[in-house]
Amino acid sequence: MMITLIRPAAKRFAGPQAIWTIGANMTHLDRSTGEAESKPNITIRTIDDNLDWFVIVRREHEDKRWYKKYKSPHGLSCSQAMTSERLSPEADVEGQAWEMKNIAHAIRKKRTFESKRCAVCYHKITGTFLLWSPKNSATPTALTKEEAEHLVNEILEKVK
Repeated sequence: MMITLIRPAAKRFAGPQAIWTIGANMTHLDRSTGEAESKPNITIRTIDDNLDWFVIVRREHEDKRWYKKYKSPHGLSCSQAMTSERLSPEADVEGQAWEMKNIAHAIRKKRTFESKRCAVCYHKITGTFLLWSPKNSATPTALTKEEAEHLVNEILEKVK
């Protein structure tokens, strides 16, 4: 899926970019009723029992970790940790409780919110929301309206 994002605050992503997608809905078995339910493959959790630091991740993933080698601007060989849990393998979309609440508010109002490690904007042409880490993401992740609404509900439920 190729998207051209035209927005001053997202100059990094201006022009055609490869966009990560969350993937198909995952079917979960509701243990109380015994019925299957379909949920978007996105959730929010705290990091290492820090009650004020959250990360937005895939609910279901392959649990893989690997390193990507690249050359720095100075010609040095470097490697970057990648995981399948992240929305885009190279960067966590993370932040404090107030940042997560602002992401939820921006999604509800179809607005833009951007901080150091988490950002979201609504793409009017495609009707999707783009979610990324301004500090570390090479590419944003596109969320459908259903995935975005599910994320809002997760944030409002888990972030106090």
